Amino acid sequence: MKALKHEQRLAQALGFTSDDLEFNQNGIINSTQLDDLRRTLTHKLLENAGIAVVVTLVLGIGTFLVRDYLRLAPWLLSLIVMGPALLIGYSLWQWWWIYRYLRRDQREQTAKTISGRITLTSNRLADDQHLAYSLTIGDHAFPISETVFLTFKNGDPYQIYYAPHTHRILSAVWLADPDLFDTAPYQEVNDDRADEKSV
Repeated sequence: MKALKHEQRLAQALGFTSDDLEFNQNGIINSTQLDDLRRTLTHKLLENAGIAVVVTLVLGIGTFLVRDYLRLAPWLLSLIVMGPALLIGYSLWQWWWIYRYLRRDQREQTAKTISGRITLTSNRLADDQHLAYSLTIGDHAFPISETVFLTFKNGDPYQIYYAPHTHRILSAVWLADPDLFDTAPYQEVNDDRADEKSV
């Protein structure tokens, strides 16, 4: 099987087509990209909500099993209740955040762009078992998946197109030719097209 070119692997990892890229280069988020964005963020929300539900159930069962001991230390019950309450509150806050910023991107359908050399980083999460991946270009840091992390070339110059409110990468162009990228470390593009709203 013939190996895919870097540009093709980039499109495959980020899930964009040539049509999507053309829309983004004209400062517009394609409707299919908005649907993918909504699914991705909703999945993240449901994942966190699921964790909150599981923790609540575990603590509820544990509380029932040690109910006799809790009568001797009622303050411990307050601590047990506080954990699920905080998790549920965090899930609700995330729901509000997703709804607010996703609606803005859906309403405006505006794609922003920035070019420059990228820095890829990975950080171990609190559970010490999973990693969080990010791509930094200029002053912008984007959350990315492991697949995307492994596809980009660390230190290379790229043109990144992104949704400004949810701050998710929509598409990218590898600036492989050094002549296409000169001395500036990064450059954010704010042309007239990027400020137009779709009709």
